[in-house]
Amino acid sequence: NSTPVHVFYLIQLAIWIDTCFSHCFIEERHKDYVMMYLHHIVTIMLVWGSYSYNYLRIGTVVLFVHDSSDIFVDLLKIFNYLKLEGKRVGWWRRAVGPA
Repeated sequence: NSTPVHVFYLIQLAIWIDTCFSHCFIEERHKDYVMMYLHHIVTIMLVWGSYSYNYLRIGTVVLFVHDSSDIFVDLLKIFNYLKLEGKRVGWWRRAVGPA
């Protein structure tokens, strides 16, 4: 039993519980609200289940793949929320100036 892996798991569980809470009570509701809420609940259940049954090795790999894909998805969401469709649209024009 590796203590850093257990700490990693507990941090991941805390992050996903916080993300679920934030999605439910703080963030603006979008079309995919229900699907994302279910995603957060299932992720929490999977992290808790794999921790409880001591499937830490495969769980760590799954969390790594899951979290690394979130980087790309979160960047796309940020660009979408800022309306960064092109050089002359929204926030991009103010940051870069007229072309």
